[in-house]
Amino acid sequence: SMPAMNITGTATNYQKEPNKSRSDMEFMGMKISQGYDGQTPWAIDPQSGKPVEMNPTQAREMKHGASGTSALLNPAKFGYTYTLKPKESLDGKEYIVIEISHDDGFKSTQYIDPTTFLTYKTSSLTLNQAGVEVPSETILGDYRKEGTMMIPHKITVKQGGQVFVEVTVREVSFNSGLEDTLFTIAK
Repeated sequence: SMPAMNITGTATNYQKEPNKSRSDMEFMGMKISQGYDGQTPWAIDPQSGKPVEMNPTQAREMKHGASGTSALLNPAKFGYTYTLKPKESLDGKEYIVIEISHDDGFKSTQYIDPTTFLTYKTSSLTLNQAGVEVPSETILGDYRKEGTMMIPHKITVKQGGQVFVEVTVREVSFNSGLEDTLFTIAK
């Protein structure tokens, strides 16, 4: 949901290691698809159904969002550098802080719960709906065991301090045999 705009909808997100992603969303009868095939970020215009070019910042964010656990396990290969920062206190609790620097200059910060070692929050700069760069926070919660992994089932995204998106995860599946063609631009 997008509370500020009073919009709700559904989304299906796909991720394939090492660096492919796709989101298919439906809001108010409009279908929106966007993805990254490991080389090219793409989006489909919901009005025309035709491919549209993303601006450089959107393309960069798609590329970063597509990196999965491979980037954690082999950061140099994906152009990432992880830096342990001093612990920070948020809402009365101290968190482990890791800064992630990308080879293109983008930086984000992860706040990790020292008890569970699960990510509580990620912060960075992003573009808002008007195309202006603003602080963004993604807060992860309601972790549940899915297979052998702990997966957040509640995700809140704030832009400029205001709730922009609230996500409730309803289903998770792993190793479902996704074909690479799912991540290429639909024509």
